[in-house]
Formats: sequence, C-alpha cells, structure tokens
Amino acid sequence: MIVLAFTITNAWTQQKTVHPDIKYAEATYVLQKANGFKGVWYMNQPSNDEYVFKYSGGLGTYPANHRPFAIYAPAVDKTFFCFGGTDDKNSTLLHNVSYYDHRSGKVANPTIVLDKGTTDAHDNPVISIDDEGSIWIFSTSHGTSRPSYISKSTEPYNIATFEPVEATEMVDGKRRAFKNFSYFQIYHLRSQGFIALFTRYKNGQRVIGFNTSRDGKDWNEWQVLAHIEEGHYQVSAEKDGKIGVAFDYHPAGKGLNYRTNLYYLETADLGKTWQTASDKKVTLPLTNKQNDGLVNDYSDRGLNSYLLDIDLDRNGNPYILTITSKGYQAGPANDPRNWVLSAHDGKRWTNEVVTSSNSNYDMGSIYLEGQGKIRVVGPTEGGPQAYNPGGEIAMWESAGAGMSWRKVKQVTQNSKMNHNYVRRPINHHAAFYGIWADGHGRKQSVSNLYFLNDTGQIFKLPRQFEGAETDPEPIADKIDYFSHFPASADPTAVGNLLTSRFLAGGHSQYGNPHPAKPPVQITYPDVCTWLGSLWFANAIQDGNLLDALEKRFIPLLSTEKHLQPAKNHVDNNVFGAVPLELYKHTKKQSYLDLGLSYADTQWELPPDAKPEEKVWAERGFSWQTRIWIDDMFMITAVQSQAYLATGKTAYIDRAAKEMVLYLDKIQQPNGLFYHAPDVPYFWGRGNGWMAVGMTELLRVLSQDHPNRSRIMDAYRKMMHTLKTYQAPDGMWRQLIDDPEAWGETSGTAMFTYAMITGVKKGWLDGDEYGRVARKAWLELVSYINANGEVTEVCEGTNAKSDRQYYLDRKRIVGDLHGQAPVIWCAFALID
Repeated sequence: MIVLAFTITNAWTQQKTVHPDIKYAEATYVLQKANGFKGVWYMNQPSNDEYVFKYSGGLGTYPANHRPFAIYAPAVDKTFFCFGGTDDKNSTLLHNVSYYDHRSGKVANPTIVLDKGTTDAHDNPVISIDDEGSIWIFSTSHGTSRPSYISKSTEPYNIATFEPVEATEMVDGKRRAFKNFSYFQIYHLRSQGFIALFTRYKNGQRVIGFNTSRDGKDWNEWQVLAHIEEGHYQVSAEKDGKIGVAFDYHPAGKGLNYRTNLYYLETADLGKTWQTASDKKVTLPLTNKQNDGLVNDYSDRGLNSYLLDIDLDRNGNPYILTITSKGYQAGPANDPRNWVLSAHDGKRWTNEVVTSSNSNYDMGSIYLEGQGKIRVVGPTEGGPQAYNPGGEIAMWESAGAGMSWRKVKQVTQNSKMNHNYVRRPINHHAAFYGIWADGHGRKQSVSNLYFLNDTGQIFKLPRQFEGAETDPEPIADKIDYFSHFPASADPTAVGNLLTSRFLAGGHSQYGNPHPAKPPVQITYPDVCTWLGSLWFANAIQDGNLLDALEKRFIPLLSTEKHLQPAKNHVDNNVFGAVPLELYKHTKKQSYLDLGLSYADTQWELPPDAKPEEKVWAERGFSWQTRIWIDDMFMITAVQSQAYLATGKTAYIDRAAKEMVLYLDKIQQPNGLFYHAPDVPYFWGRGNGWMAVGMTELLRVLSQDHPNRSRIMDAYRKMMHTLKTYQAPDGMWRQLIDDPEAWGETSGTAMFTYAMITGVKKGWLDGDEYGRVARKAWLELVSYINANGEVTEVCEGTNAKSDRQYYLDRKRIVGDLHGQAPVIWCAFALID
C-alpha cells in the first residue's frame, strides 16, 4: 500500500481524543480489488430515544450533497460509479469504483482506490470523467479535521489503477495545496474543464462556494456563493454547460440541525456571472436571507427544508426536490414530511407535493423524461425501521410536468432493512437508472448495494466474488397486487365517490344516513367515515377535499356543539379521533384541545363510576373497558391519534396495554374472536373491529415496543385464519365460519384494509395475502351502487348467543358501517 504524502498542519497533529467524525486520519492508497460490494454503515448523533440515532443506516451513496456517484459513458457503453465501501467488520471507509457494462450486463469487481481511515460516510467519494476518458475520484472530508484527496485513472475508461493528483489552488494570489473540501459536487464541461461546488467551514459555519480548473490539478481561487447567518447545504446539477445550484440556510442561534428556506442560482459561463431562474443577475456572495434567489420562505412557517435532488430540463429550467418537516428529530411528532417538487417554467416557480414519508433523511432522485413526464424514485414508503432514514423504494410519476402524481411501482417490499439514498447517474441509461444501499436503521449491520432499471427491476450487487467481472443478482419482480385495477375498482375513483357521498349527506344515526329523527349526537360510524375520508384526502393530496371535510366539522364547535357526544363510552370517546386528525393538518389548537379531552377522559375515572369500572381503572386500563370486540378500534383510534398529534407515548402505551388485555381475554386459538366472552360466534364486523384496531396500533407502535410482538403475533394468527375462510367470490360472511351465512360488506372491507396494510408494511407475505386482498377488493366494489352507497351492510348488532339472530340481521344500503371501511381500503391502496 502507498501512503499518500501530504503536509499535516499543527492543528491536525495536536488533536487529542475527539469524536470519530472529527478524528484526524490520513488515507492510504490500496489499489486492489474489493472482491465484492460491501457498503459502509454509519450513524450520526445518538438520539437517546426509540429511534436510537438522529440518522443512520447503509450510507454508501450518502449524502445528497455529494454528486455525482455515477456517470454513463456512451463512448464505452458503461456506467461508472463509486461508493463508500468497507470491510467485513465495517471498521473503515473504502473509496471504491466500479462499472456496469451495458453490452455484457456485468459489473466490475470494484477497485479500492484508497482507505480513508474513518467510518464517517460524510467522507464518501464522488466521480467525474474528463474529455479523454480519465476517471477522477474526489475523496471528500467532513469538516477540516481530515485531508481530502484527488485521484485519476492511469488509463482512459479503466478502473484498474489510479494515481494521486497533488492539486493546488490559488489562495490570496498564491498557490497552496488543495487538500480540504467538503460536500463536493464536480462537473466536467467539454473543452472547458472542471467546476466544483463545495463547502468550507469557517468558525463552524458551512460556507458554500465553487472553484474551477482547466486540468483538475491547478485550481483557481475559491469563490463564495453564499454565507447567510450560520451557513448552508447545497445541491447542484449541470445541463449543456449551465450549472444550477439549490441551497438552504442555517438560522443564527439554532444550530446546524436546523435548515430552512430554498434558494436557487445558476451560471452558464463557468461561474463568471450568476443569476436567478428568471435571469436576474446577482452579486456574490449572498449574505441576507431575503435575496433575489429565494424560492420558498419556509422560516416564516417554522419548517425545516431538506435538499434531496435537483435537475435541469432540456430548456435549462430547474426542478428541485426537498423534504419539509417541523423539526430535525425522528418520529411522528414532526410529520408530515412532504416531498415537495419546486419547478421553474421560465417565468415563475410552482410547488407541488409528490408524496410524504417518515424521515427527514429519506433521499431519492428526480428523473426528467421529457414531454412533461417526470419521475421520482426514492424511499417514500414505510420500512422495517419506521421513522429511521429510508424505507421501501417506490417509483412515482407525473405526466403533467409535476402538477399531479401517482405511484406507478412499489420497487422494494417486505425488506428486513431500510433502503435509502437513490442516486441518479449523470446522463442516466435505462438499464442503470439509479443506485442505492440498504442497512438497519437502529443498529450496525451489513449494507448491500442495489441498482434498478427504468422499469423498476432491481439488481443486487454481490457482496462477495472474485475475478474481473460478474453478473449482478436480479431480484424477482414481485407481483404488485395493488395496482392496475379496472376503472370500477380504481381506489381514487372509489374513494372520491364515497367521500362525496359522505359530504353530501347529513349526520347519521348510528350509521343510518336517513334517520327518522335528527340525531342527538355524532355517532361512531360518522367518526369512522370522517377519519377515513381525511386519510384518503391526504393520501391523494386533495386540499379542496380536506377543506370540505373540515368545513363539515366547524359547526360542531359552535352551532352544533350540542352534537358533541358525552365522554362516557368507548363508542362516544372515539369522536376525538376526528379533531385530532384535523389538528395534524391545520395545527389549530381548538382541534387539539377537543380531541385530547376525549382521549384523556377515556382513562380519567368519573366520580359516578361503577364498581367494575373502578377495578379496570385501578389495574391501569380504561374505565370504559367492556371486553367487547367493538371496543378495540374505538379505543385504539383515539389514543393513536392523540399520540400522533402530541408525540406523547403514554397514549400509545396504554392503548397497546388495553389491546393485549382483549387479546388475552377473547382471542380464540384459531385467531378469531367471539363477539363477547359468553357469545361464541365469530361475527364478521365484530372481528373486523379487532382486525383494524390491531392494524392501527401496529402502524404506530415502534419496532421495539414491549407489546408489539404480542400484538403482531395475534394479528398474523387472525389474518392466517381469515385467509382460509374467504369465500370463493372474495367476500367474508356475516358469521365468518358459517357457510350458510351471507357475504357481508363491512367486515369484508375491514379485513381487506387490514391485509392491504399488512402487505404494504411487510407484516404479511406479499404473494400469499396480496392476492387475497385484491380478490376481496374487486368483489367488494361490485357492492357499491350508482349512488355511491355500499350495499349488504349488517345493521348495528349487539352481542347475543343465538346463531339465527346474526343470520337474520337487516342488510342496509348506504350505512356508514360499510361506507367507512371501504374508504379505508381506498386510502390503504393509495397510501
């Protein structure tokens, strides 16, 4: 191995024991084959909560402001790529380079260019290719504590061996060693040379700027782009010689975990002049947060803004992808984390939400495919380590230049570790569309690398092999059971039809949409329909629908306040779930206060409590406990919503404890539930309440919650038995195990919702349960009439130990007991 020789300053040599991220280390040349693709695992900043770290995982293609990681070279029909690698023990960071040969379909055994001497993924490499085909690897550094390096292949388009480039830059008119750069973004412009955008630290502040070089060895004087308050992150893109740069800023006094606002500048003359997207010239550096480059002022809204990607269309117009959230900490309290596409059409900026995910550090890429078609590929779906960075990869598409979006493919599913940092190659080729890594979000793990083609087919890069090249490992493309529905079963259309029906009608009387007398209170079927409609509206990003659903609620705070139910029964207290959901979207304190009053009183023992209610309260359970299966949605819904609205774990902890009590009391060995302990019948909708209650809890409970495994086991046992009792047409019956019972829609919809969610979350086998849920959905929608009313809905049913009683229950049309869970299904299919 060759030790790179660089002069070390006194500041470096005099360091004492420091955090590993800022520990001095010199790199060593390795120049040997890695014999496989092993990505580095990295964590930053323990969070001392259930999520363990601020961010972490397999970060071989991290961070967003290192670019590019891959370049397609048409001259040799290969995509060259670099990544942060490691050894079997994850003990160091190796700067690896490889390629995908589009002619043979093989990948090269990676060359380890150098060992960076740290495990800090902020030191990951980036790649460039010059006019002669030389491959350049720029080895970055996190801050000023370690030196940076530049390496160049000794032969064109050949990764066999590299040599160090002892580069210099101009500093105050004198040549100095160019040996420290952070967050490096490098572009080689034909016949002009290199332009690099990168960060330098000044008194702990991130100052962004750029430099240029004709040959990659002799660099000019670094120029500052912006230094507003405590500094910036930036991402950049190049198109036909134009460089576009998007950046945020760190507000003074809040620390570097806070970043907000979105700015944009561009240059078409290698940095000689800079302008806004509207061609307005600017003078560098920018030093005031209110400046001509401002795109979105998120600081006024109290939002953080995380830069993901940027690209320029064929006209040079910028498209910028960011995540906005309420804070840097992990967890649901800072939801929603919206993926926002900000685009300039030559005249003005527009902002559209693509989707949302559950971590600030989820990262994906934009693909501008032309003729108004745009794709986003990234970890937008919840993964096995929820609220940690990454998740399941999905492909989103807009045919209207970003104005509306739909998920066209779930790329990964049922993963054991989160996937993250999907990177688009420069000049991307359809066969090598993006590259990323996986890794566990809460503990050190191995990290694998993957790439996909433009159809979403995934290939794993083998962790171990010898020889010059090998075949990537194709991962079987699993059937997506939740897309390509006929028009009559399109979940967006069905959801819109049923939510419109809900809004057009008045309040029901325990589900009856046409009561003989005006209802005296809001009843739980309305709550379930309202809640599902809000979920659905958010999933399709329909602000008008959200507004209409809120408008329906507003009178309950004033002229219809008398319809607020008393806080004295599980069926009444679930009402609080609706204002809590509204609070999540509007942040109106009145909604939060109202919703929490119902969540809190479910555990606050009233003065006139009955003896048995006092016993339940003394044991730490809700005084409203009845051990009826209906309860397990009514309790979990309002308590889960209270947790999501406040972040206070007491709400979700007591809901989980209550669920375990009910499971212990009434779940039968086959996984189903009697209507009540003394009523030995498996009533369809009653079991549905248990199914959706467990589903809602599992959606929210942390992976390491002490009651999660108990509830998951019960959920899976129930789903397994339900699968065996599905009727040939796809329905479930009024009495689940009774072949003479009629197919009932509300229970069927509840089971379908539970299975759709389970498959999407990876709790259930995708093939085994995906086909069951799809069959049920396709049959279920046939029970919706032209007026948007669900038919064959069992009327409200008390527990009775009489088989014929259940078989003879009335079959209602348009009852909200049926409308609500069908809307839930539509939401789950879209979400």
